Amino acid sequence: LYTNQWNFPAIDMEQAWDINPGATSAITVAVLDTGVAYKNATFDFVGTSFVLDGLRYPSLGPVSVPFALAPELGPSTRFVSPRDFIWNDADPVDLDGHGTHVAGTIGQATNNGVGVAGMAFNVQIMPVKCISSVWDDAFDAPFVGTDDVIARAIRYAADNGAKVINMSLGRSGGPEAPLIGEAIRYAVGRGAFVAVAAGNDYERGNPVERLAEQAAPIEGAMAVAAVGRGLTRAYYSGVKPYVEIAAPGGDHRAAGSSSGAILQQTYSPIFTDTFTGGPLRYAAPRFDTFAYVYYQGTSMATPHVSGLAALLMSQGITSPQAVEAAIKRFATDKGAPGVDQEYGAGLINPRNTLRGLGLIK
Repeated sequence: LYTNQWNFPAIDMEQAWDINPGATSAITVAVLDTGVAYKNATFDFVGTSFVLDGLRYPSLGPVSVPFALAPELGPSTRFVSPRDFIWNDADPVDLDGHGTHVAGTIGQATNNGVGVAGMAFNVQIMPVKCISSVWDDAFDAPFVGTDDVIARAIRYAADNGAKVINMSLGRSGGPEAPLIGEAIRYAVGRGAFVAVAAGNDYERGNPVERLAEQAAPIEGAMAVAAVGRGLTRAYYSGVKPYVEIAAPGGDHRAAGSSSGAILQQTYSPIFTDTFTGGPLRYAAPRFDTFAYVYYQGTSMATPHVSGLAALLMSQGITSPQAVEAAIKRFATDKGAPGVDQEYGAGLINPRNTLRGLGLIK
């Protein structure tokens, strides 16, 4: 299905892979998200009643829910130091599919004749769950993705060997997030590069994305905007002074169909999103059936930057500050000449960045 992944040819990944074929297992990328489909297991939950979009869903009571390792993210041995800050345990299974999709763009199995590709397909993946989903809430998880939870997740990833931290998450508006800024500075100080989504709310008043706002001033952390298939700013992507770089995130409006979004393997929504049919069709989910699904958002753009950072780290550019400098230096300028609030330094250019390492001091 690689022919459906317009996003990789758009940033010249084929020639980038000729220079660096998928990084190495010496690099660990932490995926701070809804969890990752990284293991086969069955967990028991108790489903409580909840309200979604103004509709009340009844209690499911005790349920046994199956989970499976995403076939194209395996083998299971590539996953290291898993941690769940929503359930406060060591089993960060994904009850949504978002984190699994993000992990695919970073490290999906590649050149195996199956499915789709990932940018840094040899890296190890650290699943760190720090944001909750509809099912986490319905199963009465003890925590949600507050700033303190996310900050602890960032520090955990840095303390456990992550060299790249992907944060396809955020918080629009509200008070500033100094805890996040402190945690990102800590991670960068420990040698981890951090990529943070710049936000999807441009058409909802273009509010400040508080996590991206914290990342931008820190050398070694980057706030990531999204472009669509035409390589112009996606309609939802935030326009702010803290935008530092852009990457493919998809834009179904510009492309006219879902094929304008980003394709990766994740759960089949038929079996997970049983609440979309309303309360009468509501049933327990299962997280052991997979499909290739199109998502769009700055969440999808961010793992492209994390994947490039992993390639750079494997080339020997181990300073997070140098990684950021290289990505910006060799980006393809977009929008107004120079740095601007839509694209930052421009669209990532993996081939030129990898080839131009000798120019970075």
